[in-house]
Order: sequence, then C-alpha cells, then structure tokens
Amino acid sequence: MLHYSSNVQCRRTSAGRRTSRLAVDWLPATTDLRAFLNATLAEYMIPSAFVPLDSIPLTAAGKVDRAALPPLLPSRPALNTAFVAPRWSTEERLATIWSEILGIDQIGVHDDFFDLGGHSLAATRIVVQVVKVFQVNVSYQCSL
Repeated sequence: MLHYSSNVQCRRTSAGRRTSRLAVDWLPATTDLRAFLNATLAEYMIPSAFVPLDSIPLTAAGKVDRAALPPLLPSRPALNTAFVAPRWSTEERLATIWSEILGIDQIGVHDDFFDLGGHSLAATRIVVQVVKVFQVNVSYQCSL
C-alpha cells in the first residue's frame, strides 16, 4: 500500500461559507478521488475541495502548520470531464448561479455538481436562486 501525506481541515470562506479541504502531496483527477472516497467514507466526510501541494507545511513540533496552507482558490478542479463553456444565455445564468454558490469561477455545462464540491445544502440554495432568477416553480424532490 502506498502512503501519502495528507491533511483535512474546515474553513470559512470570505463569503462566510463553510468549506472543507483535503491537502495532499499528490492529486489524481477530482472525479477519481471523489469516487474513491465515496466508496470508503460517509458522504459528510468528503471534502468539498482538494488542494495539491508539493509538501505539507509543518510547525517546529511536526504538526500541520494550518496558517501556512494556501487559501482555497475559486478555480475549477481537475475533472475527467473536459470544460465546455455555457453556450446560451440560460446556461450562462445557471453557470453563474452555480459559480456564486459553489465558489468556483468556471462552471462547464457538463460538470458534475458533486464533483465540484456540491452537497445538499448547496443544491437547495441553487434551487432557491433558480426560482428567483427564472421565476419558475421547482419541486425540490425533482431537483435533487
């Protein structure tokens, strides 16, 4: 079995959104890593973001130096799906909603909500925004 250094932590973003991240010194595609973790962990234990690092910063006592970890960037994670930009105004508006709620700057039309770090609370927030922006009625049962 291979051994890799890793660290998981929770933080609040500048927008006050709580997020967790996994810092590792190796990183496969987010889709593959999320699939592996889904098979071995409970859903609530899976980080919403994965951060590749050359090495994990340590304090003099050998513990993870959390203050030295880089901030979460709003970039699209490495996915197995190629990025396809929104093509129509409706897709652009939906991508903007996803981007604002998930804190990711680039959302493709074929991106998987959960691979981007989405979860049930974020899904509910997206549905609320879709109802506001498009002025439509959406059943929560149908959307999740």
